[in-house]
Amino acid sequence: MFTTTLEKKLKKLGQRQATLESQMIVCSNQHAEQVGHNRRYDDIVHELKPLVPAVRELTEAVRSLKQKDASDAPVITRVQNNFTTWDTISEVAKRLGAIGGMIALLISAGYGLLNLLGVTIP
Repeated sequence: MFTTTLEKKLKKLGQRQATLESQMIVCSNQHAEQVGHNRRYDDIVHELKPLVPAVRELTEAVRSLKQKDASDAPVITRVQNNFTTWDTISEVAKRLGAIGGMIALLISAGYGLLNLLGVTIP
């Protein structure tokens, strides 16, 4: 009886040891993979370090362009309004020209009709 209980306990301990050893192997493999990943990330960071000054320079250039655009905004608005005024004036002139042409056509047609009917205009 004592030996069967001892054998059962030894069997359980053997299974537990096998489980722990397999988990230890998996954990060691994961650590090795993580070290590889870290090394790749470190290599990427070291490759990108020379680009940091260029990115800073580009950022400053964009900021200065934004500030320049903000300072030029009143001029841009005035120019846009000027062209809006010019477009409005030219559109009104076109419509007035079309109305004048229609009036001239009606007068010409009326004059031709009166001549055809034999009505003289003093």
